[in-house]
Amino acid sequence: MKTVLKNGNVFYQNKIQKLDVEIDGETISRIGKELDGDNVIDCTDLLVTPGFVDLHVHLREPGFEHKGTIKTETLSAKYGGYTHIVAMANTNPCMDDKETIEDFIQRVKKDSSIHTYTYSAITKDLKGQELVNFKENNAFDIVQGFSDDGKGVQSKEMMEKAMKEAKANKSIIVAHCEDEGELEKGACINLGRVSKENGLVGINNASEYNHALRDLQLSKEIGNRYHICHISTKETVAGLREYRKQGLPVSGEACPHHLILTDENIKNLNPNYKMNPPLRSKEDLDALIEGLKDGTVTCISTDHAPHSDEEKLKLMIFIDEYIEKNNIEKGRKYENTKIKKIPNINFLCFLHFSTKFVIFIFLYFFISFVIFFLIPFFHFFYDIWWSFSCSIICSP
Repeated sequence: MKTVLKNGNVFYQNKIQKLDVEIDGETISRIGKELDGDNVIDCTDLLVTPGFVDLHVHLREPGFEHKGTIKTETLSAKYGGYTHIVAMANTNPCMDDKETIEDFIQRVKKDSSIHTYTYSAITKDLKGQELVNFKENNAFDIVQGFSDDGKGVQSKEMMEKAMKEAKANKSIIVAHCEDEGELEKGACINLGRVSKENGLVGINNASEYNHALRDLQLSKEIGNRYHICHISTKETVAGLREYRKQGLPVSGEACPHHLILTDENIKNLNPNYKMNPPLRSKEDLDALIEGLKDGTVTCISTDHAPHSDEEKLKLMIFIDEYIEKNNIEKGRKYENTKIKKIPNINFLCFLHFSTKFVIFIFLYFFISFVIFFLIPFFHFFYDIWWSFSCSIICSP
């Protein structure tokens, strides 16, 4: 039986065209106009494309199932048009040995709705101290490369060893570029006008491009395949462009949020705009778009990373309290107002918990004091007064 997708906006030959798609069994047999079949599906105003591939997702399983699972996240991908995804290794336990990878394979067979793969970690437990067994982990078909995404490999020597191992095993290093030496405590937003106006600790561009440029040079010297995760800065784009011009096997990805939003879009410190790397400047966004157009940035990935409602709500509460305490009004700019720097969010969590705990302890001891001391105390004097009164009334 032949099925025809009729009158769809079909992405074909690098452009979107009004065409029909004929499917014979599990094979696309023809693409053209005025096609007919046994089962015709009207796709007017619908987009028809090959299945999307996402090279960068977080499925959260195993270890963080309160955020998401293989079942929930692959269903989400399926209904978003994705047929192939690659999960990052920052699970618990970390995807750094054959036992964890074997367990992941069984979970995928049981719960995944689409073609699902994973990266192995580069270093054990993502700590940057000891390489994983590249040969052993790379032997699994489900492993598509090596990545410590979520953390940058801080040591140049460790990254050099990793690249040599990747090359020896005909695999690829997929790098989260973040130089922790450039990060100040409490950094949470792009370093720029918005961070300065709101007294927030900013994240500079060097925190990304330092590692990107270091790794690109190492890749050139070693000759291994190398891919940069979630590019967000113009300097990284420029560096990648230069090395790709030399014909080196290097590539990089951009994420949708870095292509459509900047730090100027952040309103009222809404934590839904908080991500890593952060939303950057308009100049960075323009560089990313130009990089996509000229082939420097080779693909778009989502960096899909679910969090629980409770975690999101905590952030919303803390930011709302910060706005209220610092008298930040919606839509108003405070160019001449000095605002105390927002504390590290982890400290805010502790402070929020500590305040509730102190109130609880105070109420506990206050109620205990009333019940066990004040009430007996007044009862004692009441008994004396009552006895005294009775003795006067009853005396002859």
